[in-house]
Amino acid sequence: AIILGAPGRFNEATQVKIARNAAASWTHAGYLRGHRNKVRVRPTITPATVAYALALGYLAGASGQMLLTTFWARLLDTPRDKMTSLAAEASARGWIAYRQSGQVIEVRFPSLLTPEEQETRREQS
Repeated sequence: AIILGAPGRFNEATQVKIARNAAASWTHAGYLRGHRNKVRVRPTITPATVAYALALGYLAGASGQMLLTTFWARLLDTPRDKMTSLAAEASARGWIAYRQSGQVIEVRFPSLLTPEEQETRREQS
């Protein structure tokens, strides 16, 4: 195994350990399945994970449709229509405020952020 971007930096035993730890992390996160032979799978995504990814994207400065394309949203490896459906379910549970009309999306986080935090975020954008 060769660690890309750092050839010669780690000896072979360290590279094997890095690969094993990475595989264990990805397995634990639900992206790999199997004991000896790992197989790539899509993780189970819930309304809570979508709400969390959208909140992280919002705090990083994204809004509207851009929330569905942030690093955190892409980590979910979920089709856009499923993500919007789960966002609507998270909204129905009161975790976020999600509205969509055609291609226009509005997401707010009244139960996650104080009014002061929301104002600070608006000032930063």
